[in-house]
Amino acid sequence: MGMVSLLFSFRGRIGRKQYWFGTSAVGFISFVGQMIATASSLSSFDLKDPAEKLSAAAGSSLVALPMFVLILWVSLAIQFKRFHDRGRTGWISMAPMALIVLLLVSILGDIFSNAPLERMFSDALPYFGLLMLVSVGFFIELGCLPSVDGPNKYGPPPGAPPTLEPTRPSGAVDKGSSLLGAQSAMDRAIAEASKPQPAAQQRLAPPPAPAFAAPRATTQRAPAGFGRRVAR
Repeated sequence: MGMVSLLFSFRGRIGRKQYWFGTSAVGFISFVGQMIATASSLSSFDLKDPAEKLSAAAGSSLVALPMFVLILWVSLAIQFKRFHDRGRTGWISMAPMALIVLLLVSILGDIFSNAPLERMFSDALPYFGLLMLVSVGFFIELGCLPSVDGPNKYGPPPGAPPTLEPTRPSGAVDKGSSLLGAQSAMDRAIAEASKPQPAAQQRLAPPPAPAFAAPRATTQRAPAGFGRRVAR
């Protein structure tokens, strides 16, 4: 599997070695993105006006946004293919994102309702616990367990050569179809010949000639006087 397919495609399967290689690449891209975001936000600390600080922070976030979108896409693509290799649907990779969305909704709800900090922490704690459990499960399932033996509905195992179907010469299908047509015509002719004829046709048909004619029986007469006594 090529590098582009490994990092951006959601189809196929990858093994543990490819998974860890792709995860390392994602970590490097994430580190670069963090450095870019930090460097672009340093200039906002020297500003005195809060409005200018806010606009500078928004600008740095817009600069780093494509990098984080790329990181998210690559992470999901790698996890999808690794779940396929384990014989599972790749949509399991969306579980952490769903928990993060629920966590943000809970925090924003507490902020808009002016809830105390203790309540905000208690509301967010279950989501943090679920995220930890999902992370441990992903580490074991994707990073530790081996591939499922043999091909599955997501493709052949990683590293297996692609199966090539034998090519037939041009005209093979036409010849086969013509042979089948001739055979079917012969079958129909034999079926028509074996059908019983109607009674009228049987009466009009002449009787079959015998295979050979039996010889006629001839009687030989004894010559006159044969066996009789001659009168003297």
